[in-house]
Amino acid sequence: MEKLAIRLGSTPHDPVHWLVWSDTEKEIIASGELPDIDGLAQLRERAPNAEVVCIVPGCDVVLKTVQLPARANRKVLNAIPFMLEDEVASDIAKSFFAFGKRIGDSQQVAVVLREQLEFWQEALKQDDLYCDLLVPDTLALPYSENTISVLSLGRHEQSAFIVRAGEWAGYQGEKSWILMLLEKQLKTKPQSVLTYSEQQQIE
Repeated sequence: MEKLAIRLGSTPHDPVHWLVWSDTEKEIIASGELPDIDGLAQLRERAPNAEVVCIVPGCDVVLKTVQLPARANRKVLNAIPFMLEDEVASDIAKSFFAFGKRIGDSQQVAVVLREQLEFWQEALKQDDLYCDLLVPDTLALPYSENTISVLSLGRHEQSAFIVRAGEWAGYQGEKSWILMLLEKQLKTKPQSVLTYSEQQQIE
């Protein structure tokens, strides 16, 4: 069985990163980068029987943890968008809310604009690529307690830099300013850093 992981961009003009993972060989057997979204059809041809995993930019997905009243019921869960109205920049009426795990009275929530979500879904559908789950790139990196995982998608200052800072926490953006944010976080709370690509050393 093969898995085709595709990282879409925020716009049609952003590069698309991809890789094919073989469950049999337990390794990546192919990978690459497309200049923009127009090349998606090539990926279905390359791995026609692969299970598709879609990864999206963490900068487009807001991750929140909401503290719920004890023994909260479904009505309380339905009210979460309104509880977060002052904490997210987007209009809640135009946003999609997805629930992660509930741990005790803490509920994990991911927020994304419906327009952005529909763009990703339509881009995949047009090229016969189907998946049931969209994963923010910040949560696609490995997680372990007291450890920060980082990955760069290029060597330039404008390259996307991805940081997983917790089980349900992370941030993604241009390397030039994300590194500053990461260094500030490490000064506040020293932690181990695992790097999954060649990087300049993080002090």
